Amino acid sequence: MKLRIFIYICTVGILLPLTGCVGGTTAPQMTPLQIQLMQTKIFNVKKRVAFDSVVTVFQNLGYIVTSANYDTGFITAESPKKTNFWGVTKYNSSTAFITDLKPGKTSIRINFVNHSIFYSGGQSGGKRVDDEAVLDAQAYVNAFSKLQQQIFVTTGISPVESQPVQTQLDTIKANTPKTK
Repeated sequence: MKLRIFIYICTVGILLPLTGCVGGTTAPQMTPLQIQLMQTKIFNVKKRVAFDSVVTVFQNLGYIVTSANYDTGFITAESPKKTNFWGVTKYNSSTAFITDLKPGKTSIRINFVNHSIFYSGGQSGGKRVDDEAVLDAQAYVNAFSKLQQQIFVTTGISPVESQPVQTQLDTIKANTPKTK
């Protein structure tokens, strides 16, 4: 009987610490629509003002604009690369897509990605690149705030369509009559 209790206690003592390793906690996954809503904002300005303002904000943030095409409304930019003592190189990239919705209204979608480049040592060493989309809403709030400030400096008007896209959708949904 005592041996059976001893084996039970030992088994529980061994397995109990392992139970925390099995599941782990994972961050809640965002749907593509949620990501799009977080990355998009509508402004009361013409496409030219929005396009020029995005380029200026990227440059003000220290990004190097690698391409910008007004006709397509697509801009790409990268931050300077930084390598630490261990040889890990990190940098950020960003894209912006600017579209006319109707005269005087422009949609801007910004996307940020963190990059890490790892080099393994030796003659047969390789390179590993890790890319991770930035899904922190505060990063986009900050970027759009700087963009709004730049548009205001350029035009002298408040450019925001009163609310972010998500809030507009929530407002429309709340004001829609409910059917029974």
